[in-house]
Amino acid sequence: MPLNVVLVPQRQSANGMALTWSSLEGVSAYQIFVASKRMTAEELEAAALLNGTDDCFVAKVGSEVTSVVDDMTPCDHGMFHL
Repeated sequence: MPLNVVLVPQRQSANGMALTWSSLEGVSAYQIFVASKRMTAEELEAAALLNGTDDCFVAKVGSEVTSVVDDMTPCDHGMFHL
């Protein structure tokens, strides 16, 4: 299911980006993938099963969460997948 997501510079961290989205009815949780490269669907599925890989950090959050901050990856290297 596609989401409307927004990336914005994070003021608290010069290297961080914030990702925000609108909550969706009926969603119990979200998985956020921060990757150092563009990943295929198979690579994302593997990262999810392994709770992350060398190329991809995986965060799992509840349905009440509508934003996250990537303050681990420099802005020019991170790619969010939701």
